[in-house]
Amino acid sequence: MPKNEFFAAFLIAHAIMVIHVQPPEFDQLYRKAREGYQACINHPENGFLQEQVTLPLRKIDVREGEVKIVFSAGRVEVDRMEVHLGLYASGEWMGDYVAILNVTGELVDERLVFH
Repeated sequence: MPKNEFFAAFLIAHAIMVIHVQPPEFDQLYRKAREGYQACINHPENGFLQEQVTLPLRKIDVREGEVKIVFSAGRVEVDRMEVHLGLYASGEWMGDYVAILNVTGELVDERLVFH
């Protein structure tokens, strides 16, 4: 097994599915999530977001979080991927942004929550 290769194995109905993910693929997923986050906070209709935090939105530290592969109920096909970004201010966690991508990698939905 190559050193930089990650494996995720899922036991589904007595069969094993192995998904091979290379680090460059993670980089691409995180890049798309960061682009989605920037588009979200800079969209004119989302000006109210600034009222929810005490510092400028552009000053929030965005950190890579987990990547989830979501399967359709009762099926073996991948339904979507969820790319999580943690939001921090002065080292303190303050919220999450989740980019929801379809199987072709297109942004189809998103969640932004400040705590």
